[in-house]
Amino acid sequence: KIEKIVNATANVTVFVACPNITINKTASSYSLSTVGGSVTYYYNVTNTGNVPLSNV
Repeated sequence: KIEKIVNATANVTVFVACPNITINKTASSYSLSTVGGSVTYYYNVTNTGNVPLSNV
């Protein structure tokens, strides 16, 4: 009886999806010293993850 001993190794790289966004909100420097004054807001949205995003 002949026995075979087989040793094998394999390397695998696994991609882990990490969706993420960063949102920064700033306001205009307009003074609100008057009643009814308006403020303009600005949003900066950045994809900081490692996959494309949609429907954000």
